[in-house]
Amino acid sequence: MRRCYQADAELVNRRALLALASVVGSEGWDRMDALQREQMTRMKVPLLVLAMANMSNENSQVAQASQLFVQVLAKHCSKEGKVIESTSPEKYPEILATELVDLAFPILTEIFLRLQNRGAENFREDLVDPKIGQIDNSLNFFYEARLLSLLLHWLRKLQLDNCSSKESLFIINNLLFCTYTFSRRHPVVTREVWFALCQNEQNAMIVIYSICAMARLDNLDQTVVDLFQDVMAEITYASPSAFEYLITSLNNHGPVPYNVQRLVG
Repeated sequence: MRRCYQADAELVNRRALLALASVVGSEGWDRMDALQREQMTRMKVPLLVLAMANMSNENSQVAQASQLFVQVLAKHCSKEGKVIESTSPEKYPEILATELVDLAFPILTEIFLRLQNRGAENFREDLVDPKIGQIDNSLNFFYEARLLSLLLHWLRKLQLDNCSSKESLFIINNLLFCTYTFSRRHPVVTREVWFALCQNEQNAMIVIYSICAMARLDNLDQTVVDLFQDVMAEITYASPSAFEYLITSLNNHGPVPYNVQRLVG
């Protein structure tokens, strides 16, 4: 898995993924013993994310293997063991997000994990291979773009609980991280993630409340303030009720922090 994501070793990426797709094919899975099957069950979400991220790989062999790999994994991720027929690489992730909606949070968690930069500057002993030394686990541009795009399908299916739930805060904080980290390299998709999440009016209000709470913190760096304002703009564009809330709160002198008032000022 780690070698599939290496930023500076495209050949290693390709060979590692093809090996995984071959070993964990439909026949290989069925021939595994109970312990091996249990291990694969624990890894099915990370494997599914990896395979989906490679469905549009520029290498045709990798792309084709990934599409077949996704179909096998989707069957084992489905509660009923349902075969989810593969379509185009562009449409299939959306179909999977609908069919495997119960896995939305685990899949988002895995994507966020992979988007965290864990390269050589953050040395970790568990990323040292005795044969090749330190493994570069940072992402290349292709993986950044594909993983960010994958977020969209699952965010559209997600229903946040409330402002104080651990799951909601986890999603919001990681999306803020993604916007802050990747917006210059991937400006379009880092705006689209907020639109995808906040087309759901309840989600939009939960995000608004959370950002307003964070904006009240003292001594915020200006880059963080700018980040909040950019995100608020995307949310109010996606959700009319969020924009109406801000306008009404301002007119009634409600609790809208000054840091975000400039948005509608």
